[in-house]
Order: sequence, then structure tokens, then C-alpha cells
Amino acid sequence: MWTPLDADHSWFDYCIVCSMQLFFFGSSCLFIALGVFYSMISQMSILDEMKLLIRSVDELDSRTSRLLTDICPEQSIDKCSEKYDKCYFQCLKDNIIHHSFIQRTFSEYQNLVSVTLAIPFFFSSITIALFFADITSGSLTVVELSIEVFHMCMYIIMMAVMCYIGQRFTFKNEELRDSLYNTEWYNRSKEVKRAISVCMHVTYIPMELLIGNIMILNHENFSIIVNSAYSTFNMFYALQN
Repeated sequence: MWTPLDADHSWFDYCIVCSMQLFFFGSSCLFIALGVFYSMISQMSILDEMKLLIRSVDELDSRTSRLLTDICPEQSIDKCSEKYDKCYFQCLKDNIIHHSFIQRTFSEYQNLVSVTLAIPFFFSSITIALFFADITSGSLTVVELSIEVFHMCMYIIMMAVMCYIGQRFTFKNEELRDSLYNTEWYNRSKEVKRAISVCMHVTYIPMELLIGNIMILNHENFSIIVNSAYSTFNMFYALQN
């Protein structure tokens, strides 16, 4: 970090420069940490909503029985009755509204972070390769080497966690589709069958965390990033020699 102060010949200027550097790097780390924290919290909130929806679909029969008991406490539970079917459709309708809310929230989140996440991911292979090239250069002190290794590990871990969470969205969407299929839809009315069919059709649309409208965050792309970083490092090493 360049400053006009003569830090080499003045302790006062040296202390000012050190304070400026600490403030700059501390602020940078804080902003990055807050951004990552916000992104993680948003992703985990959407995943929690998906888990709640899947559990709600798995418990459709018990929810229907409770609703029917609340509406008609004197009537016995008959799964073949018309009232039970109407209560079943009402519970399914609540799930459809919940799923629509999740899809809308996921779309808004993706539009918000698409460009922000795209920048580090598009240059991740080169960044990791440069880290590794600097570490293996042999020109760093022990402190500098430790800092570089820490930075590289944190960068790779952040990429891995983001790709893992992106993959979880896809898995949860498939799990929701399986839960819908495992309902006793074949014993329900035509109206319920149509509603379940529409829900399953929506789940066939991949729920993928897309950044920059190009890259999907999943396990496959993380392996591509690591392999590309290794290839880039080999290219740097060959050019140096």
C-alpha cells in the first residue's frame, strides 16, 4: 500500500502507515466476511423453507386428518369421503402457495447475487493457481508463506461451500418431487391429481443457483475449477522454466 509518508526513516510515519494498512485490510476482511455471511444466511433460509415444505408434503395425510377434525369434530376420519378429499386439496393448496413463495424468493436472491458471485468464481482458477505459484516460488518468508497458505485455503473452502449449497438446492428440488409422487394421489379426486401433476411439473424445472447466467454452482463445476487451477499452475510453471 503506497503512501507519501517516509515510513523508512520516521517511527511516527511508520506507525501511521501501519495503522492505515491495518484499517484497510481489516475493513476489507470485514466487508468480505459480511457479504459471505449474508449470502450464507440467505441460502440456508431458502434451504430451510424447502425442508419445511418437503416435511409438510410428507405429512399431507396427518395434516388433512387434523384439518377435518377441526372442521367436523363429530365426524370419523374416512379417507374415501368427499370432505376428506376437500381438506386434502386445501392442505395441498397451502403447499403450492408455499412452494410459489420459495421459488419467488430464490429467483430474487439469484438476481441479487448473480453478478457479485460471478466475479470471484470466473477468476477462481487463475487466483488459486497464482496462490499456489507464489507459495511454491520459495521467495516468501515463513510469515508470508503462512498468510498465503491461509488465504488460499480460505478461498478454496469458500468456493467449495458455495458449490455445496448450490448442489443442495438441486437435491432438495428432486426430494420434493419424490415426496409429491409418494403421496396417495391415485386414491384422490381428479382435482387433487391435477394439482399434484402441476406441482411435479414445476419441480422438473431445475432449481439451480446460476451466477452470471453462465455457471451453475454444483459439485461438478467445483471439480472443474480445481482441475483448471491445476492446469493453469502447470502452465505458469512451464513458462517460468
